[in-house]
Amino acid sequence: MHHKIEPKKAPSFIKPWFTFHNPIFSEYNIIFGHWSSLGDYPTPKNIYGLDTGCCWGGQLTALQWDNKKFFKVNSLKYFKTHIIHITIVS
Repeated sequence: MHHKIEPKKAPSFIKPWFTFHNPIFSEYNIIFGHWSSLGDYPTPKNIYGLDTGCCWGGQLTALQWDNKKFFKVNSLKYFKTHIIHITIVS
């Protein structure tokens, strides 16, 4: 993945994998995660994105399978990532 921003802000030549035609998309239900920047971007029928950025202060999302209903609860804490630069001098 070259961009970790939401699809609406990505360069026009970069599109989510589920926007391309693939016959398997209509034959199977696909549930995926680990894409918090996707946010509420719409997915096609039978494709369900569950990562709504709980670790980044977003929401935790669950899917009730029998009726395909989403349930979301707000994150209780924002986990900020710290980048540490270390210089080794020998």
